[in-house]
Amino acid sequence: MKPYIRVFSIGTCKDCAAYHQIVHEFAMQYDIEYAIVDVDREENLHEILQRKLQYIPSTLIFKDGVLSHQAGEILTKESLYKLVYDI
Repeated sequence: MKPYIRVFSIGTCKDCAAYHQIVHEFAMQYDIEYAIVDVDREENLHEILQRKLQYIPSTLIFKDGVLSHQAGEILTKESLYKLVYDI
């Protein structure tokens, strides 16, 4: 199973929009699935509360369907690589 990246952010946040591009480029480069989740949408509230997310953006990395890393900051491509591949 491929790693999966899930980013929680706010649609109106300019820094978040720039981060979305970083995640997109990283995911395309390494053939990784990802999703951008807008925290402003009511249907996402349950997951946000369940995961106790405190920072925006928050990045969750799943391996084999299990959460392996959670970061509450904007990550570089290099940081994403280290987290996804445990380097």
